[in-house]
Amino acid sequence: MRGIAAASKALGQKIEDEDLDLPGGLRNTYYLTELPAMKAGEVRECLEAIAAHASLDPDELLEDATEETRYQAVSAAHRKEDMEKDVSCKVRERTLPDDDTLQKIARYEAHLSRQLYHALHELEALQIRRLGGRAPLAPLDVQGIPES
Repeated sequence: MRGIAAASKALGQKIEDEDLDLPGGLRNTYYLTELPAMKAGEVRECLEAIAAHASLDPDELLEDATEETRYQAVSAAHRKEDMEKDVSCKVRERTLPDDDTLQKIARYEAHLSRQLYHALHELEALQIRRLGGRAPLAPLDVQGIPES
């Protein structure tokens, strides 16, 4: 419970939950995943028992526990944002290669395209020569969108 942690911090020493007389036989629940359902009055009684054991003012203990919980919530929210940014960054990294790699790919693609057209022109020239025609010495390749 945050109240025990806040009281331990205020005292500068660990408070054992066995030393406390908490209502309902509650024990320190640091390692439990769920706290039992408690009403505000029961929480207040627990805080008063912890404060009495530590000789602290219950209102100050509540304020300390609230502040510690608020700090941990904000800290958890920041860690969550950082993790989401890391995940987003890693997704982007794995989706597309970096700029240098993309430029290399574009250059290789252009090179392969030129080689393909060169081979195609050579094939066309060979086919024309085989049929007894005269193949052009310099084939012209025009690409683009035809105007209508």
